[in-house]
Amino acid sequence: FRSIERQVWLKKAERKEKRPVRILEPAKV
Repeated sequence: FRSIERQVWLKKAERKEKRPVRILEPAKV
């Protein structure tokens, strides 16, 4: 991940605190 992409991904992950964040796997609904 690039620094910018990682920051955006982390921000999205922070917004989705309701679900467990998986770094290797995308969250499956």
